[in-house]
Amino acid sequence: MHSIDFLPWEDSFDCGLPAVDAQHRHLVQMINALASHVAFRTDVPQLDAMFDELAGYAVYHFQTEESVWYEYLAGDEDEANHRQAHESFVDQVQRLRAEQSSPSTTRAAERTLAFLASWLISHILKGDRYMAGVVLALRAGLGREQARQQAGARMAKESRLLADLVPSFNATRTTNALHLISEVTELRRAQAELKRESEKNQALLRSASDGVHVLDSRGNIVEVSDSFCAMLGCSRAEVLGSNIARWDTRYVPDEGRPAWRPDATSTQRRLVRSVYRRKDGSLIDVDVNGVPLTIESQTLYFYSARDVSALVEMESVLKRQAEFTNCLVEAMGDGIGVCHDTATPPYVRFTVWNPAMQKLTGYSLSDVNEVGWQCALPVEEARREEARLRAERMRYGDHLRGEEWTIRSGSGERRTLQVHTTFVQPPGGGLHVLLVLRDISARKAAELLVQQQRDLAQFYLDTVQSLMLALDSEGRITMINRAGRELLGYTGDELLGRYWFTTCLPQDKGIKHSLPLFRRVIAGELKANLAGEDMVICRDGSQRLIGWKTAPLIDDAGHIVGTLSSGADITERRAAEEELERYRTHLEVLVGQRTLELSAAKEAAETANRAKSDFLSSMSHELRTPMNAIIGFAQMLEYDGELNANQRDSVQEILKASRHLLDLINEVLDLSRIESGRIELSLEATNVAAVVDDCRHLVEPLAAPYGIVLVTDVPDGTWVTADRVRLKQALLNLLSNAVKYNREQGRIHLVAQARQSDGGPRISISVADTGIGIAAERLNAVFQPFTRLVGEQSEIEGTGIGLTITQRLIELMGGEIGAESELGVGSRFWIDLPSAGVARHDDPSNVSLGARTQALAASDERRVLCIDDNPSNLKLMTQILGRRTNLRLLAAHAPHLGIELALAHRPHLILLDINMPGMDGYQVLAILRHEPLTRRTPVIAITANALARDIERGRAARFRDYIIKPIDVTAFLRVVEDALQDQP
Repeated sequence: MHSIDFLPWEDSFDCGLPAVDAQHRHLVQMINALASHVAFRTDVPQLDAMFDELAGYAVYHFQTEESVWYEYLAGDEDEANHRQAHESFVDQVQRLRAEQSSPSTTRAAERTLAFLASWLISHILKGDRYMAGVVLALRAGLGREQARQQAGARMAKESRLLADLVPSFNATRTTNALHLISEVTELRRAQAELKRESEKNQALLRSASDGVHVLDSRGNIVEVSDSFCAMLGCSRAEVLGSNIARWDTRYVPDEGRPAWRPDATSTQRRLVRSVYRRKDGSLIDVDVNGVPLTIESQTLYFYSARDVSALVEMESVLKRQAEFTNCLVEAMGDGIGVCHDTATPPYVRFTVWNPAMQKLTGYSLSDVNEVGWQCALPVEEARREEARLRAERMRYGDHLRGEEWTIRSGSGERRTLQVHTTFVQPPGGGLHVLLVLRDISARKAAELLVQQQRDLAQFYLDTVQSLMLALDSEGRITMINRAGRELLGYTGDELLGRYWFTTCLPQDKGIKHSLPLFRRVIAGELKANLAGEDMVICRDGSQRLIGWKTAPLIDDAGHIVGTLSSGADITERRAAEEELERYRTHLEVLVGQRTLELSAAKEAAETANRAKSDFLSSMSHELRTPMNAIIGFAQMLEYDGELNANQRDSVQEILKASRHLLDLINEVLDLSRIESGRIELSLEATNVAAVVDDCRHLVEPLAAPYGIVLVTDVPDGTWVTADRVRLKQALLNLLSNAVKYNREQGRIHLVAQARQSDGGPRISISVADTGIGIAAERLNAVFQPFTRLVGEQSEIEGTGIGLTITQRLIELMGGEIGAESELGVGSRFWIDLPSAGVARHDDPSNVSLGARTQALAASDERRVLCIDDNPSNLKLMTQILGRRTNLRLLAAHAPHLGIELALAHRPHLILLDINMPGMDGYQVLAILRHEPLTRRTPVIAITANALARDIERGRAARFRDYIIKPIDVTAFLRVVEDALQDQP
């Protein structure tokens, strides 16, 4: 159909509201359609259809406008006047509809055209643009009066446009209609002339922008435009004369002839979507529009083809997007619905109702359209009327923005929903409502649980006796418990939200001291638990001292949002502390005085203790030096084969007495060292079997004269953690007691057994005898110092401190000692020590002395230098070492002489006394170590200095060995042989 743009739409006509402008354009389209009807008298839709479209326009356009005006200008005079103008439009349309029955349909159309033109000028371009200007100004944040002024100013600026338009439409309706008819008549005359000219002017055809092609009755192409040739990728010569079936894929050859049938037998144009094949074989989507035309009795078919490949691709993309959107809507957890008004019950029809909506309500799309939304979404009785009224206001743009409704679903389940609505305009036009429902039942239940927990927490806090205080990040009070409220004298409502640092803290301390600390806690600069004290002001003006512990409050994101403090009223405690401090100061004065007295006493005690140590050291040296000569020469007499029996007995008596005297000296010194805490132990893995074997060789000669049998039962691999020397000393004490207090022909049984304790594996060593036993009442006293197992007048020798020393040594080694006895049957003493695991096969105690002696005897002559200022000691050394034929002794009675002999003769071993006049043994050792000739010569110290500090000093000086006088000849020779065996 022919059409004219009676009133072209201009962008300047827009009011700025997209929905309103779209409907204004629709009105312009109606005006142009009516103008075309009047001009061409073509078979267009009749006025019934036009009036129906006007009625639809009124419904949608007025709803759109009035919802916007109502939202921003409800109750305003302009809004009321505008609504009246809409009502007058409806009345005029109804009047024109009544005139439709008039015989002159064209006259009625002309009146309608004139009315619409007048409406466009007076209402759309004036009233609507003014109202839109007010709304846009309100949206920008202006007040209503300012918005009116701005909109009025805008209309004033555009008054020139309206002045140009109004005169052109201000004539009577009849004049306008006649003028239109005149213009249409001229238009027809021009079109006829154009038609005649177009038949003659093929150049115009060829220059058409669309792909124009003219077919004869057989489908052969008789004329084409250049754009059609370009569309197919061919030249004009290649296209002319060809059949359309070669290019249009709708047609297929039939018996070698193109199967084309004219499909444009009607004079009505018909748009067809087809696919054309290009010269290179590629396919393109086209929209084909054709019409037959008879020229000089020949029917030709004029077709216009437009390449719509991009459009088809876009439609495909849009289709995929629509499918994607539908999938999203279907998959969303929120209920989604889209509805619009209808004229029939239930007056609202839903076109979208996703599965989540069906799950929430229990109704399907067909169900809700049948029963209505109020039945599908039954709001609880208390708010049902409120919900109905709220839905009515939504029609005017007052949308639901997250309001919460509680409904009963179709299954009877109670749900709390959050409701959102808004207007949407679907592609098909019209105005629809988008409804979004979110099930927040779980959240509401969680909020209720949180509130209950918060109330319970507040209850707990109120039962706490301490003051509990929570502040937000600005320092405002968000929580204070009952103890805090009672202390300060406020109610909760009086404190909540108030600034803590100015309300409850004395100034200026609250602002200058406490507030900066609080801000550092909020900034995360201070430790998590901050302790401090603050004086607080109560409501009655009194002040209380509070001791605080403050920690930051952290949200789920890890941000510090406030602080939580617990406090205690320490006013009375601080007063008591201050009083206590005064007493403490006074006490410190007294203590200071007493300390001076005790320091003097301590100094005196330490002086006495040092004097005691010096005395013990001196006595040990002075006693051991003569004892060394006595025992040494007596031992040498043992080796003299010319002594008769009486002489040998005398020698044994000398040895027995001297050894007893030495034991007494050693025990007294040991007890003194133990009591003073100066004894030092070397705890290491010790082979029990080796220690027991050494003890057996020493004890068996003592037991043999009385016919006492010693039996030992020590499994191989029995090791303990102990000081080897002190363990041997303890076992010798127990074994010697078992000999002394046994019967003739008696028996001694030593057993070592492993056992398990809570502290780990241990070794128990017991010594049992068949002696006289100990009375039960005296058994607990056997470990007391100077306690004898028999009467004081007994012939059995002893000091009564052996068991005391043994007990102290065992305890220092981490062990235990105990005893059990039966009078007349015997006694059993046991030692319990930590186990040290299995035996090591490379223990030096397992190397036989005989092997070393044999190796020494088989070697060459060895030179031994002895440096000692005591002639008797030199003589003793001469006799002891003179029994070894492969040893040559060099003697020096002065330190300087000894150094000279050492450098001259380069001995294999040097025996060195410590206490010598002019130069002690340590100085001599330093000179020998400095000289290259004697730097590697082993030096053994032989001295009467037997205290622990002396022994430690000797070890630190790196002597090869440290032998204490009086010497045991056998042990001494073993040390000498070991030292010489290591020399080349």
